[in-house]
Formats: sequence, C-alpha cells, structure tokens
Amino acid sequence: MRKVALIYGPPCSGKTTQARTLARPGDLIIDWDLLAQEAGSPRDHDHEQRFAVAASRERMRLEDYVTHMTNGTAYIIRTLGDPDEREQAAARIGATELIRCDPGGAECIRRAHDLGRRPTTDELIIRWYAQDWGSRALTHRRTGGAAQRTAHPGLA
Repeated sequence: MRKVALIYGPPCSGKTTQARTLARPGDLIIDWDLLAQEAGSPRDHDHEQRFAVAASRERMRLEDYVTHMTNGTAYIIRTLGDPDEREQAAARIGATELIRCDPGGAECIRRAHDLGRRPTTDELIIRWYAQDWGSRALTHRRTGGAAQRTAHPGLA
C-alpha cells in the first residue's frame, strides 16, 4: 500500500514535529532542513547557500522517488503558502493526503522568537499567511463570491 502525505504550513508551525509523530519505523520523511544538515550544515535552519542547494537537489531526487513509489509511506514537509502551488506539488508527487499545520501566525512568530530564529522568519510567516489567505480570497472573488471585509484568520 502507498501513502504519501504532504505536510504543509508556515515556518515554525510544527510540520517536522507532526511528521515525526505520524511516522513509523521505515517511513520516509522528506524535510529540507534535515537534508541540509545531512549535507553538512551545522544549523537547524537558515542554512548557507551551499547546503541549501544540496538540500534542494536531494529533496527533488527524493520527491521523484516518491512519485514512482508503489509501496510504503512518505511524509513530505513543505511550506507551500500558495494554494495553487500546493495543489500542483500534491499532484506531482501523487499525495494521498494533505495535512495542514497552522497554529496561527502569532503563535508561529512566538515560536520563531523562542527558537532564536532570524528576524526574516517573521517576514516568511507573514508572507505565508498572505499567500494562503490572499489567494483563497481572490479565487472566491473570481468565482463570483461577494467581497467581505474580515480579519485575517492566521494573524489574529
């Protein structure tokens, strides 16, 4: 049996923790930060360019492997704030399940600060919510939905 779960969400939302919680021995976890560390990065996040490039190449190779996998379980961790990009990625890898990690923007920013992440992480978190929420709002409007003034759900 083949199971491929795409775990997505903003930085510091708990994607890696979710994958580790769900995975059983023998399951494949594709986590860009772990791949960068395997390539030699001494940091958990914010990797130097050479490690980032190596991690991206290995992630592409592993995701290609997963597309041809007939048996087994894989958990693929991605941010993918744009719903269209997320759907394309899920289709490309043949995801059988999408798991959203979303504790809210304020909580992600709090976690980033607690973890000592770079200030640019705050910007990445805000951008993720803008992509996710903004794209859904525009799609709703394009399909004839009424424009509504609402609070941003992730940053409240």
